[in-house]
Amino acid sequence: MNTLKRTLALVATLAMASTAFVACGDDKSDSTPATTAPATTAPATEGETQAPTEDKPVEGGNSQEVGEVKLPTNGDKFNVVSWDANDCPKLIKLWAETTGKSESDANFVDLQCAGGAAAAKFDQRFASDENTDVFFVEADWALRFVNDDKTTVALDQLGFTEDNWKDAYAYTLEIARATDGANSGKLVGASWQAAAGGFAYRTDLAEQYLGVKSADDMQAKIGDWDKFAAAAKEVYTKSEGKVNLADSLGGMWQVYAANRKAPWVSGTRVNFDDQCKAFAELAKDLWTNGGVAHVSQWNDGWEQGGVDGSTMGYFVSTWGVGETAFFGNASASSRGQWNMVQGPASYFWGGTWMVVHPGCDNADLAQSFIKACTVDQAAMKKYATSKPEFVNNKTAMSEVIGENLKIEFATENFGGQNYFKVLDENVKTMDLKGLVTPYDATIKGIFLGKIQDEYCTGNMSYDEAISAALEQVQADVPELAGNA
Repeated sequence: MNTLKRTLALVATLAMASTAFVACGDDKSDSTPATTAPATTAPATEGETQAPTEDKPVEGGNSQEVGEVKLPTNGDKFNVVSWDANDCPKLIKLWAETTGKSESDANFVDLQCAGGAAAAKFDQRFASDENTDVFFVEADWALRFVNDDKTTVALDQLGFTEDNWKDAYAYTLEIARATDGANSGKLVGASWQAAAGGFAYRTDLAEQYLGVKSADDMQAKIGDWDKFAAAAKEVYTKSEGKVNLADSLGGMWQVYAANRKAPWVSGTRVNFDDQCKAFAELAKDLWTNGGVAHVSQWNDGWEQGGVDGSTMGYFVSTWGVGETAFFGNASASSRGQWNMVQGPASYFWGGTWMVVHPGCDNADLAQSFIKACTVDQAAMKKYATSKPEFVNNKTAMSEVIGENLKIEFATENFGGQNYFKVLDENVKTMDLKGLVTPYDATIKGIFLGKIQDEYCTGNMSYDEAISAALEQVQADVPELAGNA
């Protein structure tokens, strides 16, 4: 247990270093939901077109058959624990409506913190032996719990098999698959969401400064990073420095990081590869010559740029488009004047997974809850349009997109656009097999911080910034020896 405490305490410290990212909920947060690990899709830095991998709906969809649970079922309260109330109460409601249970059959425990602080809160809860059946983990730090059989059990202990998630988007399974420990190779978590990302832009400003009149024209204008950079400079020049195409370097980094082709760590060595250098050079170019807002995600001025029209576009994930989420806030003064496009490269951003604690004593209810929220196609389709959420079920999303279902506030804000169709084109290319490590969020956050603060804003060269980043990584995670 002492090892566990040290590990989770480290998680809390490292999460603070990654404030350029956000939790996957509906409200603003200082947490770190950036991608847990890169995808194998090749980056579009040279203008090439990406060929999507085959991630199509499986005929017949997920298996609905589940086996017997192997954990106790006689507990007093069915405790479901999360850091905030953005998702869990809605999922409990979905579960009750799907299964005939009562919402009161689940006891939601709200830790009332940002996602980046949740690991330390879980540490405290587990150390005090407070009962936990199911708890939620974020993409950035999920593997730290998934790989620890003192805090999680494999889902086969609840009677699930991988066939129950045949219709899930492939990358979501890899984030929740243990890579070390007693459960290595097994699925330990399941997610109801696929955190598809796209580029949202103001149509009136795009027509004014780029001359584009449709989403297709806009995508052609910014369809790779070279084109994106050229468009960003064009907007900045024509607006006389008043408008930036990109909301932040952090937004751009979400896309780049999701397209890495090698893991951040090999053995004990950190890998800042050529793609990192390509991002840094693009970042400095736009930071110096105009095109990207000089703000950080989740800090003052980030949402305001959309409100006052000084920012034309935002990199945004499915969880960010709600009326009270960050993009909903940024678009408050220009409702209905936005469209979504794929942007310069496919990507996903963030995500949340359900995991089961070894002390779970309501395994039957835990099985029912996880099945309704992450396996049941009909329930997930309903959730997609009611939350709204891009759910982790290819068949459900294919139906939502094909039927052009209206998605509450977001459809109107995107001018009636079927924006889920755009997000689907991005998320179905993601493949994280062999790329997830426990250190991804930490390394990504440190790298971005050094590039923005030292290379773009300060006086360091790229090599000096990388050296500084490596020093900070080694200070925070001593077992990592340095750059590969």
